[in-house]
Amino acid sequence: MKLEKRTFRNTHSQLRLNAGAVTYKSLFDLLCLIACIAALLFVVTPVHGQGAGGPYNYLHAYDGTLHGTWIGGWWGPGTYDPANDFGHSVDYAAQAPGRTNLAIEVKLGQPDGPWAFGLADRKPGWDNQWKYLNEFHTIEFDVYFEPDSASAEGVIFVLDDGGASDQPKLVDLIPDWYTTPADDRYGRWHHVVVDVASIHPLNPYFAEFLLWSAQSGVTHLRMTDVKLGWSDDFTPPEVTSVSAAMDDSNSQLVLHFTTDEHTIYRVEYGVSNYLYSVQGDYVDWNTSHTAVLDKLVPGVSNQFRILVLDHHFDLQTDSNLGTYEDLFLVPSSAVVPPLPGPVPTPAHYTTAYDGGLHGDWVGNWWAPDSYDPATDPDHAIDLVATLPGNDGPVIEVALNQPDGPWAFGLMERKPGWVIQPKFYNESQNVEF
Repeated sequence: MKLEKRTFRNTHSQLRLNAGAVTYKSLFDLLCLIACIAALLFVVTPVHGQGAGGPYNYLHAYDGTLHGTWIGGWWGPGTYDPANDFGHSVDYAAQAPGRTNLAIEVKLGQPDGPWAFGLADRKPGWDNQWKYLNEFHTIEFDVYFEPDSASAEGVIFVLDDGGASDQPKLVDLIPDWYTTPADDRYGRWHHVVVDVASIHPLNPYFAEFLLWSAQSGVTHLRMTDVKLGWSDDFTPPEVTSVSAAMDDSNSQLVLHFTTDEHTIYRVEYGVSNYLYSVQGDYVDWNTSHTAVLDKLVPGVSNQFRILVLDHHFDLQTDSNLGTYEDLFLVPSSAVVPPLPGPVPTPAHYTTAYDGGLHGDWVGNWWAPDSYDPATDPDHAIDLVATLPGNDGPVIEVALNQPDGPWAFGLMERKPGWVIQPKFYNESQNVEF
């Protein structure tokens, strides 16, 4: 196998890449929609702050009340029950001394109470709403250590979970802690700025942070104005290295490549076209990828292009697309399995619909529970529609209307949902 030439370009995702009848927009924007739809639930303010490397937009988690899908998170003994918190370990509506808004009051290290407390953006079922590091840069909040608290210097900042990043002392993240006289450090508000990149997270995302009291005694603190600093990422990801090798055992090309940020990928390839494709896992955000290409043509140059997409938080802006193009020469000796030939003409046909439904064939659909085909006010399905130039009735379908079906087809089944299966040894194809 020989790489013959190499060209590289990165381009913003406004570019549409056609691959036969498949387009980048249709394949990749769907992912952006799925990955970003939760952003619509959050409170996002305009750029108004400077963090470590700002300016940033701010996503508010708590400012007297929890926003969106943010909830409290903690480490504690199995006996701790936040619903019956006899020690009043956590109060989400406590007073904020010297301020007009509310604060979260936390007492860590009480008997049967939590050892660590923080906030997590999480839906029911432990569905973490990940914040990706290409756009989320800081975690900021104000903290107030009560005069009766155990040492503030025994509190550790934890991102997501133990060992997921460096775990600095919280006071090391307070810019004025060490310049404030020791007697004045308690009973006053301090602003905490966590530059997430500086604590070397191991994952490309986070959804939670915790304040862990790694000491004896009760750590008594309040926090408020919790927000995340983020900025739009307009820089396309880059494919930084590519290696290709033929697997002689099955005549496949193993394509390994890396990117400069966490991405998902798609590889399109063919001879003088991009007829075939390999789609990576839509949720495997990584900097190292491996794609296996088959259906190769031996003895000629096969071309490929790698499409990589980074994560985007803001639904109103497009994600960034990076591309890499190259050719590879498949050896003439490669034994490539033949491509499937044309479907043979069946000896017999069983008709399901030709202007009317036959036998036990019925319409079948996926739809919300509110869809009622008996009333169907939007006329989503018409089994006897007319079409100019057609000799008889046709089925007319309008999918994705409000309260209408998402999918429609035909199924052979008797009353009582008794499906009439078709077996592959005799039923060869479906035509319409």
